[in-house]
Amino acid sequence: VWDMNAALDVYRRLGFDCGTPAYATVSPGQGQPPRPVGVANTHIAFEDNFIELFTIVREDAALPDGAELVPIHAAPEVLPRILDSMNRTVSRLRDRLTLFQGLQILVLGSEDIAASAAQLDRANVCHGGANVIQRRLSTVSGPVMTPVKFLEIDGEPVPEGRLGMAENPPPEIARNQLHLSHPNGAFALAEVILCVPEEELNRHVSRYRRYLGLAPTEENGRRTFELHHGRITLISTSTLEVALPGERAPASHALVAFVVAVRNLSQTRALLQAAGFAVSESPHWGPFV
Repeated sequence: VWDMNAALDVYRRLGFDCGTPAYATVSPGQGQPPRPVGVANTHIAFEDNFIELFTIVREDAALPDGAELVPIHAAPEVLPRILDSMNRTVSRLRDRLTLFQGLQILVLGSEDIAASAAQLDRANVCHGGANVIQRRLSTVSGPVMTPVKFLEIDGEPVPEGRLGMAENPPPEIARNQLHLSHPNGAFALAEVILCVPEEELNRHVSRYRRYLGLAPTEENGRRTFELHHGRITLISTSTLEVALPGERAPASHALVAFVVAVRNLSQTRALLQAAGFAVSESPHWGPFV
């Protein structure tokens, strides 16, 4: 999104307990106060997966109340490489945001990133190799930086945005996260829906078969890959019009919706309506905003 404040307002009204946004900071020069740089994010946390709100740091955008400033501590000879990597991320994200705000990044969970990389190699899928990134989690014991093994699919077109795979944090840390109890009753990210042109559906289904090493099920124009925690469903633009009445894809290839599992659908619907959201009905996915 362009505006983290606006996004937080929407998602809190939707009934999600959003974590504190984190902004990396660095001093622009000797003796100068640190300032936010690069990108900022926060998470809507579930025990086994999450939704991430992601934005570019802009000088004209006010920081959200309570935003956490995280200083980058690095040796002078290393800092330029870190900032260069940040700038490349900002450039990629800005290119996507000029198309539309919305779902632009999909990261698939992996129990063993080396095995996932080997599966991609066997399927002739280009990727950047396994790297270790630090993911910040808010837990009952305080903030925890946990190393996460991650890879990104590259070297071939990924028209829906960015696609990666990552190992989940250790269960004992994931279970102790803050912000797991959402007022709307949500407890898991259950499904992500990708919409592509009708004539290209089979090609993209084949692409995801290569990524996942799985065969999809097919029902009423939907091709669904069942994963350990959740599903990925591919649909065409004509199926989108039926499955999510009134919705239109923001681009020719786009992640158009996600589904969350909730504990009590009637209570969730009442919360959404009380917050002023129009709740429509999907013949397959049920109530949707």
